[in-house]
Amino acid sequence: MIVTVRKVPFRLLLRDRRPIVLEVNIKNNTPREKKYVVSVETDNNLSLKPSGLARYESKKTQTLYPGENSTVSFKIYARATTTPGEYPVKVIVDECVDSYDHVVNSKEIVVRVPVV
Repeated sequence: MIVTVRKVPFRLLLRDRRPIVLEVNIKNNTPREKKYVVSVETDNNLSLKPSGLARYESKKTQTLYPGENSTVSFKIYARATTTPGEYPVKVIVDECVDSYDHVVNSKEIVVRVPVV
């Protein structure tokens, strides 16, 4: 599997109170069809919901055949008490065969989110 992560826009602006979108693109570069589970865990200063209470979220992809791509998106918000700085967001992609319970490979990426 090939995993790339992109932030749109690049940084969170505290004055705007709008989220950034974290796009996780997965490409199945294996000769067999696979399913993927993408999980995101934020730092205490960030959230996956506007309320500021959600730090973890997981989404499943459809079955990807060899050579196919899928993009999974997550919105990331600054909490009301967040101060400027850089905060880590952990992205974990589990590669599954046959069912979502049969994980054969896992990849973890830590993305730094600048907050200004």
